[in-house]
Amino acid sequence: MENLPLEARKLVEQFSTFQDALLSSYLTTFDKIDARATKGTTWAWVAIILICIFNFLLIVIMLNLIITVMGDLFKKIKAQQEFVFLKNRAGESPKVS
Repeated sequence: MENLPLEARKLVEQFSTFQDALLSSYLTTFDKIDARATKGTTWAWVAIILICIFNFLLIVIMLNLIITVMGDLFKKIKAQQEFVFLKNRAGESPKVS
């Protein structure tokens, strides 16, 4: 390992243990480390699997968040629907908060 260039030694150190591979995979998601740099390291397959799993779960959680927000907004609109309808029918302008 001593004959490797400094950049290659740093890369090998980033994926030398399982814990380092976990941390480096997490940081790869935030563009701190290039995912292609894992090639040739000890835990490259773990890093790639973790990146894929993390990104998939991130998409599922964000979609769940969007669905929740839209559902909450729909409930609020449905709760005010009858009030606004009756106010408009009576000819008054509704004050919706």
